[in-house]
Amino acid sequence: MLSGAVVVILTLLITAILLVYLFREHIEQHFDALLFDHIEELVAATSFTPDGSFKLNWSPQDPRFQLPNSGWYWEIRQAEKTLSSSRSLQGEQLNVSKLQGGGVLTVLRKKRLLLSELMAESLLEIQHFSGPDNKLLHAQLLVITFPQANQEILYIATGPISEVDYDVSRFAKQVIISFWVLGSGLILAIVFQVRIALKPLKAMSNAIGDVQQGKKERLPENYPDEIQVVVSEINSLLDHRTETLLRARKDLGNLAHTIKNPLAVIINEADCIKNESGQLIHNKAELIAANLDHYLARARAAGTANLLGSRTNIVKVVDDLRYSMDQLYKDKQIKISIQNLGNNYFCGEAQDLEEMLGNLIDNACKWTHDQVWIHATRDKHNQRIHLFVEDNGPGIPDSQLAIVLQRGRRLDDTVSGHGLELNIVNDITQLYSGSLTLKKSSYGGLCAILDLPVSSN
Repeated sequence: MLSGAVVVILTLLITAILLVYLFREHIEQHFDALLFDHIEELVAATSFTPDGSFKLNWSPQDPRFQLPNSGWYWEIRQAEKTLSSSRSLQGEQLNVSKLQGGGVLTVLRKKRLLLSELMAESLLEIQHFSGPDNKLLHAQLLVITFPQANQEILYIATGPISEVDYDVSRFAKQVIISFWVLGSGLILAIVFQVRIALKPLKAMSNAIGDVQQGKKERLPENYPDEIQVVVSEINSLLDHRTETLLRARKDLGNLAHTIKNPLAVIINEADCIKNESGQLIHNKAELIAANLDHYLARARAAGTANLLGSRTNIVKVVDDLRYSMDQLYKDKQIKISIQNLGNNYFCGEAQDLEEMLGNLIDNACKWTHDQVWIHATRDKHNQRIHLFVEDNGPGIPDSQLAIVLQRGRRLDDTVSGHGLELNIVNDITQLYSGSLTLKKSSYGGLCAILDLPVSSN
């Protein structure tokens, strides 16, 4: 839009300058023609007595030649002597420079003078000089040699250049006003046209934003034909990706069911073997099941991370997890406190958020003495949220915080688990361009911080 306005302004400016230039050329040509008319009249009024004396039969009737210091003058000279002049000169002579001989009468103007006696060396010249009143004058000078005269006769007709400048100035003002109105109208037309033309694109952009935030599953199908083709292709891609994702989830579920059932049988049978071999089989089978859960969760998260339309209510997930933990750790009578979660939505799948927060809250409940705190801070500028899960348990030494994020690493073998929970959380957060940070809690235990993409309601 801005570039269009600049082009319009530059085009109108160049056109205005060209028009003013052409108008000045026209006015100057008209001015020259008018002065030549007066010279033609003076030549026509010239006659000679039988003894060769100059005689002017009449004077030009233009009233401007009668007004003193009007700038409109005429003068006839012979050998630097004034033979006749206009009343406006008041007996003074015009300050004519020496003729350079640069201008020659055209055939047309010779015919207009109706003087077949004109010599070939007759000259017409244009000069600019100051008049008696110090006005800058535009003058035409015609040198003619008559057969009846002994010497050349110089005809001079002048007019003030200020009149040309005045006419051009008036025309320029009118052009500026006209082009200003025209330019304003064109720019307004461009603005309205661009706004109207971009309105469907802006609506489509907003609709895509709603799809990204999970407010809509598809783009509306009510756009102009020029844009509808693109919208239909986008919707087709969304439908295809959703269908592909659902098929992949189904296949993962079938794979998990196919493998987990035989594993469960192996674990149960291993429990019946009351020796070291049975215990070894039991432990390895459980490790296989844990690794299977880990990689299935990672594969599911990899397929849904940054998926358009994925949007999960954080408060709802946390409330559900608190209820589950209250039931799971009923004997410990743990108080789970939820604060400042706000009306925020995680830009991802509910299962992934449940996997991440579930592992963190479960880990906090295992180690806490009696209370777990869950709260959040929102970075509105970058559309991120920091979810905090804290406990008042023994915590983890700073030197070992990085170790517990490694797969299969455990600091205490007396607590149930396979050392995969925090590693799973870390893997999933990275798939969402997030991070998991561990540090000492102000309550004395461990503080786990999830950095995740978020959108408001």
